[in-house]
Amino acid sequence: MSDDFEQQPDGGRGWLPACSRPSPPVRPPATLTPLPAEIDIANADQVRADLTAVISQGYLIVIADMSRTSFCDCAGVAALASAAGYAARRGVQLRIVARARAVLRIFELTGLLLAIPVYPTGAEALSEPGTGPPWPPGAATPG
Repeated sequence: MSDDFEQQPDGGRGWLPACSRPSPPVRPPATLTPLPAEIDIANADQVRADLTAVISQGYLIVIADMSRTSFCDCAGVAALASAAGYAARRGVQLRIVARARAVLRIFELTGLLLAIPVYPTGAEALSEPGTGPPWPPGAATPG
């Protein structure tokens, strides 16, 4: 047979022209994943596992919804940073939605604001095509 044909996936009962090969699956654009009200040493590993499971599903953008999260300690920050690294290695962008001043402050102090785009609302996180705007307003941006 010519190189212009390949065996069909139906077990060889026919031939499929090369130009008729199925397209690779389209990756879903985005998903929003709610996170707990508090993220600390007690549940940070579970948060990391939950995010990596969602990232593995093939979305282009995964939004970690922390809009109802009022507390996040360093273990939580580490879990988010780990998930962001995992996402980057798979060509997925991790974004965060966060509003609580205490959460935004720990992100600022640890430098997480420089590593992961943070948005005030899920709608803004979904609509932004690239990296996120500095949030909270006036936060340091990479220079």
